[in-house]
Amino acid sequence: MDIIVEYFNKVMNHPFKWFLIIFAVVVIVYLFTLFLPFRRKKAKVSEVTEKEEKTSEEETNVEEETNVEEEKETETLAEEEKETEALVEEEKEAEALAEEETLVEEEKHKVLGKWIIKKKSEEDYILTLVANNGEIILASESHANVAGAKNSLQTLIKNIENDNFQLYCDKNDQYFFKLKDGANKLLAMGQIYSSKKSALNSINSVKRFYLAELSEEVVEDVLYSRYQPKDFDLSNVKDAYRGKWIIKKVEESFVAELRASNGEVILVTERYSSINSVYSAIETLKKNSFEGNFVIDCDKNKNYFYRLRNANKLTLAIGETYDKLSSVVSSIESVRKFCETAEIVEKLEDDKEAK
Repeated sequence: MDIIVEYFNKVMNHPFKWFLIIFAVVVIVYLFTLFLPFRRKKAKVSEVTEKEEKTSEEETNVEEETNVEEEKETETLAEEEKETEALVEEEKEAEALAEEETLVEEEKHKVLGKWIIKKKSEEDYILTLVANNGEIILASESHANVAGAKNSLQTLIKNIENDNFQLYCDKNDQYFFKLKDGANKLLAMGQIYSSKKSALNSINSVKRFYLAELSEEVVEDVLYSRYQPKDFDLSNVKDAYRGKWIIKKVEESFVAELRASNGEVILVTERYSSINSVYSAIETLKKNSFEGNFVIDCDKNKNYFYRLRNANKLTLAIGETYDKLSSVVSSIESVRKFCETAEIVEKLEDDKEAK
């Protein structure tokens, strides 16, 4: 600091001090004028750099936004493609399912047999389901004319689809099934088989063939044989020759067996949901038995059996099978006699041996 003061004093005492002062001012002004453009250039360069950086940042942001938009568009396109593929797959599956259903229907009609109306008498027409091997696998109840038999087809189809089958076994271990409606009314029955397996296979055949076409042809079948009622006197029947109605519980149902004086079962009622229904059924059977409302039928093996029917030709009971017509007539007469003389006995414990 002292050096600067000393230098300043020398300048002030110098003979050319004003010259030196002016020269110093000129030098300072000159240096300032040189430095000022540099500062402006630096500031300008700095400003340009900031602008470039800002522009670069904006461009980066725009690029990022563009990339995000492109990614969104790509994802949207991918989703649309997936949806389109899914719709195409659904359409293919629907077409395949429709084609499969068509093939199934065609196959059904290819293998199905026929529904054929058969004449059993001038006032008895039944609707039978015949497999493509010619075997009768289902025979309906009797109808008064051909139109009645035709009209019963839809009822049979409905109850086949509802699986309203009941399997039975007679005293000779012969198996057969009945098709009923929801009110336990008998609609049709199958053939008689020597084994339970054969009867069940026959039910499956009915389920397989029931969509068969109805033939316009009416075929004459083995005709019903009419039973001619005989008068009989029951006033002097001894107690030893009286039969019994045995009411039994079979699983959740009730039935009544008519037994001869030797204990042989000669008639079995339908299955009912209550004991009162069984008592009503017994009275109905007794009335129609007394009036002789029997017809004798014949199965595919030429075995004879009776049908006890009411006035409307509805089957109330079906008898055992016999190889001779005379044997069936004897059975009918036994039923008529014991129906009238039998007492009713309830045996309501579950029948474990029921088949």
